[in-house]
Amino acid sequence: MQDTNPNSSVGEYKLRTNSTVTNSGVIKAIKDKTAELINLISRLNPHESFVERDIKEFNRLKALAMTEYESAAMWAVKAATV
Repeated sequence: MQDTNPNSSVGEYKLRTNSTVTNSGVIKAIKDKTAELINLISRLNPHESFVERDIKEFNRLKALAMTEYESAAMWAVKAATV
């Protein structure tokens, strides 16, 4: 089930923290903590001295970090439900 709440943060949206499947204690904790980390990364801003190339690299690194956290959460939820 997709998170359809328009007020969801980036992390809540990516991890579907409002899903009915997420109500399990440990799964909810994994998703909530990961959502916090993704939200922290999403709020990072490039330094004002960055040139266009630096901004592209900055955005790429942010996206990679968020993707890796999403992957880690997926594996952790899988481990919790084995």
